[in-house]
Amino acid sequence: MNTLGTCPFIRRTSLGICPDRYGMNDDARQKIWEIHNQLRSLVAKGEAKDKLGGYAPTAARMYRLEYDCEMEKLAGIHAKKCQIKQSERSAKKEVGENIYVSRARGDKRKLAEEVTNPHFYRNTKTIITALQAARNWFSELANYGVGKENVLSKELTERPGTKIEHYTQMVWQTTTSLGCAIQNCKKMTLFVCNYRDA
Repeated sequence: MNTLGTCPFIRRTSLGICPDRYGMNDDARQKIWEIHNQLRSLVAKGEAKDKLGGYAPTAARMYRLEYDCEMEKLAGIHAKKCQIKQSERSAKKEVGENIYVSRARGDKRKLAEEVTNPHFYRNTKTIITALQAARNWFSELANYGVGKENVLSKELTERPGTKIEHYTQMVWQTTTSLGCAIQNCKKMTLFVCNYRDA
């Protein structure tokens, strides 16, 4: 496995990373993979601000994520249900999961400007939603904090008015791969990422 100090790693086949299913394409996969690894790198280097004081502790053994088509498939199967709830453990095969719901159009114009040459990418909406999701999940560190110990405990996860589970899922040190899917539902868009540990 590659740690965050080494070169990027994303598997490609002659057909691309994965088949174009579950609302994803290679441009969207590349972007969600890049943003996850960039944000994980901030934590690994001790540069991610924590609301409870200072910065999240460094993580010398944090893996650089690989993109995983099986995780994408599991995320896609769940996203197609258009339900805002975690999938059952049996369906997830004991993998981690983050769900993002998009209902508004507010920040999308601003994010579209951040996507380098958005006309170059197929399915820019998917890329923008992926970036919104990753930033939203990661913002839990700055909004709620985890503290210097950075230990996930019942006390930490059950604090009133806080949630950090999305953040911790993104930066779990032993997570080695992710796969994501997007589904346009009746009154919302669901973006789901699944994560696999080493």
